[in-house]
Amino acid sequence: MTRAALFLLLWVQIVEATVYHGITYTHLNSASELEYPPFAIVTKGQADGFSVELLRSAVAQMGGKVDFTVDSWSRIKASLQEGDIDVLPLVGRTPEREVYFDFSIPYLILHGTAIVRNDDTKIKSIGDLKNAVLATMQGDNAHEYIVREGLGSQVVVTRDFESALTALSQGRYDAVIVQQIVATKLIKKLKLTNLRSVDFALEDFRQDFSFAVQEGNKELLAYLNEGLSIVMANGTYGALHDKWFKEEDENSLYSTQILYGVSAFALLLLLIIGVVLTWYASLNKALRRKTKELLESKELYKNFFDNSPSATVIYSSDDFGATFTIEQVNRALERLEHVDARVIEGKKVHEIFKGVEHTSLYEKFQEVYKTGQTLHDPNSLITLEDRAVWREHFIFKLQTGEVVSSYIDHTKEKKLEEDILYNHEKTLLSLVNLIEYRDSYTGGHSQRVATYSQQVAAAMGYSHDECAQIYRAGILHDIGKIVTPDAILLKPSALNESEYELIKTHSEIGATILRDIPMYKDVSEIVLAHHERYDGSGYPKGLKGDEIPMMAQIMAVCDAFDAMTTNRIYRGHKTIEEAVAELESLSGVHFDQNVVDVAAKVLRRVVLDESINQLPSSELESRRFSFFYRDQVTQAYNGEYLNLILKENVKTREYPCINIILVHGFASYNARFGWSQGDKMLNKIADTLQKTYAQTLVFRLHGDDFVVMNKEHLEIDTQKLQEMLQMRDFSISMECVHFHIQNDHLESIHALEERLIRALAE
Repeated sequence: MTRAALFLLLWVQIVEATVYHGITYTHLNSASELEYPPFAIVTKGQADGFSVELLRSAVAQMGGKVDFTVDSWSRIKASLQEGDIDVLPLVGRTPEREVYFDFSIPYLILHGTAIVRNDDTKIKSIGDLKNAVLATMQGDNAHEYIVREGLGSQVVVTRDFESALTALSQGRYDAVIVQQIVATKLIKKLKLTNLRSVDFALEDFRQDFSFAVQEGNKELLAYLNEGLSIVMANGTYGALHDKWFKEEDENSLYSTQILYGVSAFALLLLLIIGVVLTWYASLNKALRRKTKELLESKELYKNFFDNSPSATVIYSSDDFGATFTIEQVNRALERLEHVDARVIEGKKVHEIFKGVEHTSLYEKFQEVYKTGQTLHDPNSLITLEDRAVWREHFIFKLQTGEVVSSYIDHTKEKKLEEDILYNHEKTLLSLVNLIEYRDSYTGGHSQRVATYSQQVAAAMGYSHDECAQIYRAGILHDIGKIVTPDAILLKPSALNESEYELIKTHSEIGATILRDIPMYKDVSEIVLAHHERYDGSGYPKGLKGDEIPMMAQIMAVCDAFDAMTTNRIYRGHKTIEEAVAELESLSGVHFDQNVVDVAAKVLRRVVLDESINQLPSSELESRRFSFFYRDQVTQAYNGEYLNLILKENVKTREYPCINIILVHGFASYNARFGWSQGDKMLNKIADTLQKTYAQTLVFRLHGDDFVVMNKEHLEIDTQKLQEMLQMRDFSISMECVHFHIQNDHLESIHALEERLIRALAE
């Protein structure tokens, strides 16, 4: 088929399905709101603005004229609803308004924003808007959005956005919900220099701007759609856009994610899709009546096709859809793919786009070719031989057999989205690392729980995405501990009741941190519930049974298993079999029976790191331990730490012997020189022991006695120490008692004390 014939047949279908054949409207009545720049403004008492001029131009192309009145938005909306006027030029399409109005094809799609004062620190997310005093224009899309989303502790509606923004600047409200460009224009006009747009997007506040007519007025709607399509094809739309959206507004335009109009080809696409539903009823009649007009409008169609901002290609197939030949491409495709239409037209698609025949996209071409059904692929990754791209495709088949593909490239947006997700990921992991720097045990614990949970979920048959989800939740499940005081988080002994109640808040705090971050919202509920128990005895909500999310039930088992199989200073770890046995004993009580059954098989295969414990592993941790285990007078270790070292030594056997230094006559020294001087003398003794016997642990016990432990056998010369300390001048003497730790079975401070009593009595 020749290209000219293809043009002609395609245009026949478009026009026959969409050209208006009904009533000719020579005069229409409309209305414009007072101040919605740059879409609707008042100039010298007359309606003006982008949307006003666009409606005038569309009606003029159809041979008609439109007159405007000017009033508030609530009044002109009511006038259209009651039939006092024919059409409104600027109406955002929403579910609430579809009850009363019919809408043309959207000519502009944009998003709204929240405006706050520059010094505002309270509103950082959509969640913060729920507790704020909000203002907006009565009846506007923004008003409907606020009601639909349940925002605002108090909502004030105003006659227009000028008064709302002025009052916000004066401090009467917390925020104004408004369309971004309107806000930018009004803030500039009113010189409200203390206002700004928030940093986050109102993703569900979308405005599809269209012409609106009364519900059921299909004749007028078709009339306006045809006029709108003509002004978009002949360049009028572009000229109006350039006039009203000047260069100074570009940042505002794109920062609110406006899709520049609805592209000419988007209209073309919708019109062609309409052909599928209506061509069989009117094609023969249209061919007889419109042949002459079609020939004259060929140039208009070519302009329409070539200037569409969407990349568009028409394919044919001579082997029943096995392969496709490129018949025609538009300029947007040439720019996007860096190709020349004269070079690629007439060639097989797989010759130009290497590797496309192996993609799911190619299969979709074949599906559309065989079934004739229209297909919309919203956003998919296409991997070619030389690159990978993200594309949104509209694919449909013409009645003449060709397949049309129109697509938009989202690769840059996807890369930006991936960068944002990566940055969010790094931010959260930095917070996890912060906890690990505070407590190395917690950091390693999170990694192990994440790994165990992922393995158990996989064994239970969950999908790859669900296993990835529980892994992320495992990494972050203790992030709420970032606010737990060091005195509790780092406490090496068992927590008391009040301390335990405080640390229990970490699951709620962690969920709150994650809930307001879109990429972690799905894991926040797992984090919240990972300490719930099957019988309802857990926290924070006391959920039971199936009320607990299954991913949280999996994590609860793995969390408990790691806690049991990890050394703590105040207790040793269980073996894998002991831990699994305890999990099984709690099956149906604390934990879901099915989860325990699968987890038992998985966890029996793990390899434990026997070196994990809560003893200091760095200078920083050693200093933190001093708050718990240092004698506050001498900075030597205290008796509690000696007890822990003796217990640990049963397994490690690092210390072979122990020396107890008994200081005699110290009470007389205190009585003679006072407690302050006594403390100084104790400090001097501890310091001398540390310096004289390197690589030793020095402990102060029971006021004036000291213990020295070394990894090598050590004999202490008390005579030498007394001379160094000049003790004879003060009637103080020292006695050293030496024990062999293993031979004397010194496994605790209590055992040491009993052995010392026996030694002194002998």
